[in-house]
Amino acid sequence: MLFLVADSAAVEHAVEEARRYLAIGRIIGDPQRYSQFTRENRRHLKSRADQAQLTLRIAITRLYRHLLYPDGGAPAKHHHLSHYALPAQEQGNVNRDQAQVILGMLREVGKVRTADDKGIPPLFVRQKAWPANAERVSPLRIRKEFAARVGLPVLLDINLLKEAVKLGIKAGQWLYFDPAQGCAYSKESPTSPLVEITGEVELIVPAAAGEIPICGKREPSPPPLGKCPLCGNPQDGCTCAAQPPGPADREVLSAAGSPSQAFQRVVDLARDRKIRALGSLEIRAGGEGREFGQDLQAMALAVPQLPKAGRRVEVKAAFDLPGKDHLAIRFEGSWDRYRRFSDTVQRAARESESATGHITLRLAFPSPVDPTGSEIGSIRDTFAGINPGHVEVVAIPAS
Repeated sequence: MLFLVADSAAVEHAVEEARRYLAIGRIIGDPQRYSQFTRENRRHLKSRADQAQLTLRIAITRLYRHLLYPDGGAPAKHHHLSHYALPAQEQGNVNRDQAQVILGMLREVGKVRTADDKGIPPLFVRQKAWPANAERVSPLRIRKEFAARVGLPVLLDINLLKEAVKLGIKAGQWLYFDPAQGCAYSKESPTSPLVEITGEVELIVPAAAGEIPICGKREPSPPPLGKCPLCGNPQDGCTCAAQPPGPADREVLSAAGSPSQAFQRVVDLARDRKIRALGSLEIRAGGEGREFGQDLQAMALAVPQLPKAGRRVEVKAAFDLPGKDHLAIRFEGSWDRYRRFSDTVQRAARESESATGHITLRLAFPSPVDPTGSEIGSIRDTFAGINPGHVEVVAIPAS
């Protein structure tokens, strides 16, 4: 909570300017009275009104010049409030948003953190915002501590805390436990989680993690089996009596849900089935009405941010336009060609009275990628950041 206090020496002047502004406004706002003035006098009154408004704004800006803000280092007799006098040059600059003036001051004294400020070190979180003697705490609780503790800055950009959580995982300050996945991300995990600032997930100090499974941690490989004397392969991989599998025999990994849930499920399936490389990936989104229009826009925003891969797209859509017009679209081809008229498709979705359809993006990787590696993680983070809603992800193992 901040207190913007008036300067007693400037109150009388501000009141006088307010009276002048209101008096002129009453004259101009009374059509019958205003019409009695000559054209020249009416023009003069208009000019006086504009000048009075500007003068009043300056007077108010100069009136409220004392800012009191919470400060843990301030004396108790001052209720832990520090005083800051707004500079005169800021008070007179009426073209500048005064809220930005106050925000700049709060940044200057370290009371707020914005997206333009440097990140928060995980050790600072443990020492200053972590509840005393707590072994498990939710990210939402940490956020509330930043808002409640007088000595801490207010976080105006939640991404600062999300990044601090990720850095804390990598530094071994805590584990990130997600009950929906049934495992915790630690510095041993090959990928980072999609951090959520909620009360459902928990940050756990390593000493209290116990037997919680670690997300993505690979178990030690079993000792090698003996080799087949004919084909030379391990006994569990002998191909003497089997034909090599064709493309149709390859497993397909499929999952649906929010982008983070769907991608994580595919990664988990690949780990469970011991699939070490993916050859291609499909992301499918669709729906009706405004949701479908958002899916089209989200896909257009996501594709330029994805890793290098062959990109093909399939779009099937139907739009009912005003005036009983109807537009049906079916396209299957390269992303570069679709991109030339994707704006037209999105505009049709915005202008339609009803819409339905789906869009499928197919990515063919130039070389097989690790399902738990950085490429899949980057694609996941891109779609999770744009958040098209419900998606279906299909991963095809490399042949």
